[in-house]
Amino acid sequence: MELAQLDNSAAEGFRAEFGVKESGLDRTIKLSYELLGLISFFTIASGEVKAWSIQNGTNALQAAGKIHSDMERGFIRA
Repeated sequence: MELAQLDNSAAEGFRAEFGVKESGLDRTIKLSYELLGLISFFTIASGEVKAWSIQNGTNALQAAGKIHSDMERGFIRA
């Protein structure tokens, strides 16, 4: 059986047995974000959580504009 076919609990146990802290997918995503210079921030509206990816170093005003240009224009402070 492939590791990818195991349920989360079994996969975590298997990785722990071999000293692997995170899945290959998690590691790939993390390294990709680092390589591309990206970070994520989260918003919650009406019970929906959304992740937004922005360049590392983006200020709060620019991040607000990523969500909606009206937010960037009317932004007061973070």
